Amino acid sequence: MTIDRNSDAWLFMKRASSASFSRPRFIDFYRNMVHEKAVADPDFPVRLRKSALEAVASDDSVWLRKALHALAIVGQASDFEIIQRLTEHRDENVARDAKTCLFEYRRRQG
Repeated sequence: MTIDRNSDAWLFMKRASSASFSRPRFIDFYRNMVHEKAVADPDFPVRLRKSALEAVASDDSVWLRKALHALAIVGQASDFEIIQRLTEHRDENVARDAKTCLFEYRRRQG
C-alpha cells in the first residue's frame, strides 16, 4: 500500500489523534469529530480506515496509536486480527490502546 500523507484522512489522523484513550472522554470527542466529517463527506470513514490500516503497518508507536484511535471508530471485523496482535505490543501504550480499540469495536457491534 502506498501512503498518501496529503490525504484528508491521513491529515485528520495526524492532527486529531494527539491525545490518548487514557484521557477521559477522548474517545467520545474523537467519535464526534469523525461523525462530523462523515456528515459532510460520507466516504470519509472509508478513507480514514484505509489510512489507519496503512499506519498500523508502521513500527512507530505514535502512528500505531493514531491508527488504533481511528480503527476504534471506523474499524471492521476484518481488522480484528491486526488489532488483536497489537495487544501484545512491546510498547505498553500501544498494547493498552489496542485493547481499548477492541473494546470500542465490540461496543459498536452491540
